[in-house]
Amino acid sequence: MVIGVAAALAPKYAPKVGASLQPLFRSVVRGAYKVGRKAREAAAEAQEQVQDIVAEVHAEATTPAPEAPGTHPA
Repeated sequence: MVIGVAAALAPKYAPKVGASLQPLFRSVVRGAYKVGRKAREAAAEAQEQVQDIVAEVHAEATTPAPEAPGTHPA
């Protein structure tokens, strides 16, 4: 019986509920979009830092180490 009453009243009140929830839905979507952008920016920054470190390690590995003073091959 309750379901029948709800079904009968739904067409009358559903548009009002939808209209009142629209601003909330918009703000939720905006917030999720902003969080997604910030997460992408943070990931790009972290990736750039890792690439810089890898480039430094690669440069150190390919450059011969300087000899310590006083140690000459005999």
